[in-house]
Amino acid sequence: MSILEIDSIILELGARRILSDIYIKCETGKVTTLVGANGSGKSCLLNIIMGKLTPLSKSVRIDNKPLKSVYPDINYLPQVPFVPGRLTVSRVFSDYQVRLEEFINHFPSFKTKVKHRFRQLSGGERRLIEVYLLVKTPAKFTLLDEPFTHIVPVHLEKIKPVIQSEKTKGFLITDHLYKEVMDIAQNRYLLQQGKTWPVKDMADLQRLGYINIS
Repeated sequence: MSILEIDSIILELGARRILSDIYIKCETGKVTTLVGANGSGKSCLLNIIMGKLTPLSKSVRIDNKPLKSVYPDINYLPQVPFVPGRLTVSRVFSDYQVRLEEFINHFPSFKTKVKHRFRQLSGGERRLIEVYLLVKTPAKFTLLDEPFTHIVPVHLEKIKPVIQSEKTKGFLITDHLYKEVMDIAQNRYLLQQGKTWPVKDMADLQRLGYINIS
């Protein structure tokens, strides 16, 4: 088992302190979720982990070894699309060395779309493929930023067990669909007012004022 740990983060944007009291532990073989309101700093935190955003201070470690500027053991799904629209579905799977046949077994509606260019797909279909590619691409840890956005419910219910089946990887997932990510996670955190709070269930989210389920 490998462990990705993030702490000692201080991030300020102008005069505003965005992140200041952070601790997250992500383990291989487990799904870790980070929920929080829009604008709470979830994407900023993932960008800090990936070295795309420079805070005032940070500590990012894998197995107690600090990560500097090279992140060979982590891949990252941003909120914005990353697959070029001109590529066909079959070409994308070939480039990423991910089995297209296995994907179609999970999502048979794509059988007739393998020759479609990516820009011909719906936003939810493109998002589903991008999530699947990174779930299946080798890495110790995969960071997924709002992976379920625009994915239709029938596909959402199928991609969740695909994520859970990857027992050699660790996942850190943020999503505004908190029920969906809480459902598949073993480790759960709430990001609120610049701090992370470990949570176990929906009752903890309500206790901390994030949701109201009464």
